Amino acid sequence: MNMSAWKQLFLLSDALERAALEHHATQWGDFQYAGLTVSQSRAYITLWKLLDTNPEGISLKTLSGKLRVTPGAASEMVDLLVNKGLVTRTQSKSDRRAICINFPEELKRKHEFTEEVIHQKYDGLLAPLLPEEKKQFENLLQKIYDEYNKKGQI
Repeated sequence: MNMSAWKQLFLLSDALERAALEHHATQWGDFQYAGLTVSQSRAYITLWKLLDTNPEGISLKTLSGKLRVTPGAASEMVDLLVNKGLVTRTQSKSDRRAICINFPEELKRKHEFTEEVIHQKYDGLLAPLLPEEKKQFENLLQKIYDEYNKKGQI
């Protein structure tokens, strides 16, 4: 009996996430990540995803909305991440009242390198597919992602 597709997707996603975490721990040590709570880790990973399309920084309002927590709770998480040196808070260039959350430049470079490692792992996961199957898989995945993103569920 085959495993259901959603379980397979979860396991493959976990494998990619583990590869990223293992790379960070092996390459740079995990001292900065030690002691992060689940909610702080969630905030960190959410920022990593959001900063892909918003490199200038993320507002606290945007982060709290994506995390589905109050701005106060998001602010506390960010404060702890700032204290660990994992994120920075700066004043928004477009709105002097708003704060932008971002990663320090050194951490951005580490993320870029880690993303290359994840990309290699991803390519390895898709190695059994023919090129046209890989393209079809990625097109379907993009379609699903776009739909959930449009609804604000990602």
